[in-house]
Amino acid sequence: MARAETPKQGRPPVSSAEEVQRQAMRLFLEQGFDRTSMTDVAAAAGIGRTTLFRYFRSKGDIVLAPFDEHLRHLARRLATQPTDLPVMTAVHSAVVDAFAEAVDDQDVWLQRFQVLQQTGALAADVAVRWLTWADTVGRYVALRTGKEADHPEPAAVGGAMQAAFAATLRTWLRTPDLNGDVALLMAESLRPVTEALTPLTRHER
Repeated sequence: MARAETPKQGRPPVSSAEEVQRQAMRLFLEQGFDRTSMTDVAAAAGIGRTTLFRYFRSKGDIVLAPFDEHLRHLARRLATQPTDLPVMTAVHSAVVDAFAEAVDDQDVWLQRFQVLQQTGALAADVAVRWLTWADTVGRYVALRTGKEADHPEPAAVGGAMQAAFAATLRTWLRTPDLNGDVALLMAESLRPVTEALTPLTRHER
């Protein structure tokens, strides 16, 4: 009778990208972004440096890659809004839905903005992404209203929505404990702004 083979002990599963981010944010907040190395992150996540670099190219990438994903979600949400919705209703819905996609149960999304508030090392990269955020909304408004993408009114809407969105996040950073559904809280925070901007978007194409 053939001898049964003993199952081989495989390597333990590596941490997911989400776990790497969670451990990285903890380290960045505890000891500072500048004083934390990729080696520190790899050790905290229980993986080697080679595996870590398969997930993220740099410390900045750990913080900003999810921001880039959020920008893609925002663009997709705007592109799929029903055309019979008023422009600002569609913008409000897309922004809140894209934000809801970024939220996680362990508040890593909020920790990321805490890290960005505490270090100037990524300021230029963050500024570019916020400009992209505003431009994404502005281009959608321009498309819906038949104006050029660089027209002052669509640009103003994009800039105002970005400022309100970022201001809400900064306010939350000063709030020890957020109660309730954060997507609903974001919707409530942005609603007065979207209502105030509605007159700029009434002349739809």
